[in-house]
Amino acid sequence: MDRKKKRRIEYERTLFFLAGIFIGFYIPSFVIHKGFCYEEGHLIEEESLGEDLQPRINLYVGVMTSEKYITSRAVFVNNTWGKPLYNHLDFYTSSELVNVKKVKLEGVDDSEYPPQKKSFRMLKYWCENYLDKYDWFLRADDDSYINMEKLKSWLVTIDSRRAFMIGHPGQGKAEKKGKIGISSTDYYCMGGPGVLFSRVALKRICPYIKTCERSVVSRHEDVEIGRCVLAHAGIGCSKSFELSTLFFSNYANNSNYFKANPEVGNLKSTLKDSLTMHAIKDVRYAYRIDFIILKNKVEKLKKKISTIYSALSGKVKEHQFDITKNNSWNTIANFKKFYQNYKEKPIVYMQTTGKIEILFFFQEVLYYLHNLIKRSYIIKNIPTVYRHFSPSNGLTYATDIRLEVDKKKSILQLKGTRKFSSIQSRILDVDDSSPITIVIPLFNKKEAFDRFLKMWISQAMDRNVHLLFTISKADKHLNIITNTINRFSASLPYGMSISYIVKDGDFSRGPILNYGSQAVPDHHIMCFLDVDLKLTKSTLRRIRASTIKGKQVYFPIMFSQFDSDFNKIYDGHNKNNGYWRESSFGQVCLYKTDFTNSLKLTESIYEWGKEDLEFAEQIIKKKILTIFRSPDVGITHIFHSIHCDRIINEEQKKMCIAVKYRTYASQNQLANKFYSSINLLNINNDNDQ
Repeated sequence: MDRKKKRRIEYERTLFFLAGIFIGFYIPSFVIHKGFCYEEGHLIEEESLGEDLQPRINLYVGVMTSEKYITSRAVFVNNTWGKPLYNHLDFYTSSELVNVKKVKLEGVDDSEYPPQKKSFRMLKYWCENYLDKYDWFLRADDDSYINMEKLKSWLVTIDSRRAFMIGHPGQGKAEKKGKIGISSTDYYCMGGPGVLFSRVALKRICPYIKTCERSVVSRHEDVEIGRCVLAHAGIGCSKSFELSTLFFSNYANNSNYFKANPEVGNLKSTLKDSLTMHAIKDVRYAYRIDFIILKNKVEKLKKKISTIYSALSGKVKEHQFDITKNNSWNTIANFKKFYQNYKEKPIVYMQTTGKIEILFFFQEVLYYLHNLIKRSYIIKNIPTVYRHFSPSNGLTYATDIRLEVDKKKSILQLKGTRKFSSIQSRILDVDDSSPITIVIPLFNKKEAFDRFLKMWISQAMDRNVHLLFTISKADKHLNIITNTINRFSASLPYGMSISYIVKDGDFSRGPILNYGSQAVPDHHIMCFLDVDLKLTKSTLRRIRASTIKGKQVYFPIMFSQFDSDFNKIYDGHNKNNGYWRESSFGQVCLYKTDFTNSLKLTESIYEWGKEDLEFAEQIIKKKILTIFRSPDVGITHIFHSIHCDRIINEEQKKMCIAVKYRTYASQNQLANKFYSSINLLNINNDNDQ
């Protein structure tokens, strides 16, 4: 009997356990699907799953202003804290002044005060136009300041699918408690610091806004909004103690509160802790507060960058180049030139920036001597200065100074390092749709033309880039080239174009480029590039970023390949494959209007080179446009033979020969070639003996 009873008890326990699991899973599912929950004594309906899946923007802001303040306070809001909202902020006013995004409410005039009708009509406008577009709605005054970045981050932590009215909770002044239509246990949100409505809360009161507007019992618009939400949404203003700090209101009516120093005292704490602030009546102090908030933001970002930089520095050291290999020091003589351990340029004349850097060093030296010796001294001589460059440490200077102190001569060895500052970068606002026309002069270079066209098609270049070949009529391949261009032009995707024009007479680079420029539309960026180049897509972006209409001309520095007889395999940009041709100004980009208005290539030069240098000098002398030069890794000059023997002009011939010799090979390669030839000669001599 006992055994049967024991089994029955175990059976009942098992049954209750399974029933508990079933109820535990089923009942919550049933409640959730019904969409109700209970909070603070009110039945709160949540959004259904279908509504929740609708894509919406996080926040909309409506700012109440008037004609009296639209040129000051509204302009401030629009230019400062309201700027990040773009099209998600409206100013509610009947004024037509100032070009800001305004809403003129029907039947409402700015002169009406208190603005009860304006407040209710604004909510009605939200219901009719924005209800399904946003998760949160903020009603704000024009004399408030809202830290938009902090507010948005804070809102992410709150469930917008539930009914909320959030702001600075209030019950009215002590003498008016219980006389404004709100019980002693309920709260309304004070209007000044801003009132947040979740979409669900706003949706609940939408059908009753007219009723609320007709049944006011006080003169305060924020009180009446609170009464309406209490009556028809079943919720009051959230009464968390923290909200009084987050939605700060200077209800003590201290007119000097926001005039105090915002970097000390109570105002500093307010700026640090609050999401919104009210009331800042004088717009001058509002701008100062905005400046301090932005300044604090910059300091935080700097600190964050510094932390990241410190964390990365250890990793960088693990993978950096072995800098101990280059431990040479350059000798600076007479502050005019320095000697370096570099075979191709053993002597370099100092530029202005280098001289200024030396002066900075000696200023620090003199300051050090003054603090060290602390009595009269005479610097007899500074014979030599040495300079050492380190990628990790910066520039180090060392010198021996001959001093006379108290008639005693001595030599003081000093060394100072100017460390590199952290790399700073900014994102350029580049319009990738800006049209570019590349004008390419062509004369008897069919092989280069075929290679360039093949490169262009294979890379599927930008659709807003147009090729214009300007061909000399004397070109022996004229018919073949024009037929090829016509064939390719007919099969190009929409937006891309390849065309040509033919110029009579003998070939000369200046006249033929001037002729080609006439076919370029005025609003295009115009580039003069040679057919011997290889380009990449990234070059087009650098052209757009570096060419500024009415301000800047871009002269990219191309990487020029060495003679292929010395380099059978090209494996990228390095000192054995080529060099940066700093002496060339032949590749240039500028806006067509800048070229037409004041510039022209020299047409009197009919032999090799020099027209590019004269064009650059012309830009410098006119002082209208600035020149920007930079090595462009996407522009490679393909090696071709250079023929200088037919050039008559001695200056141009000398320039041609210099480039020709420079383009053979690197000094290392030439040296290896020379020594291998000597070794081969010695072997042959040994064999002859």
